[in-house]
Amino acid sequence: SKPREREEDGWGGRLMTGEGGNTYTFVLEDEDHTIGATLVDVLNQRGDVVFAGYTIPHPSERKVQLCVQTNGEISPQQALAAAAESLSSMCASTKVELERSLTAFKESLS
Repeated sequence: SKPREREEDGWGGRLMTGEGGNTYTFVLEDEDHTIGATLVDVLNQRGDVVFAGYTIPHPSERKVQLCVQTNGEISPQQALAAAAESLSSMCASTKVELERSLTAFKESLS
């Protein structure tokens, strides 16, 4: 059957039914390519994600449409939440490394 859209809970997107409910298009307001491309990269590294991609509807709008399709073992919402947690951990690790390197650099100047 042809997938059809239906409005969904507070995730800010549309659930595409007809594929077992494992395809969801999230609408991320006030975002751009930076978060879209990064989330797609993290999502596509997951074994339970079949497809992840994003579009920017119009260059003058700060809105990202992020489409996630899973294999059915987890929901797209769960996949996005896990990807966001993973991305947050990566950012925290990067911050620690940057601060460590900056401290070492400052000490080397003294």
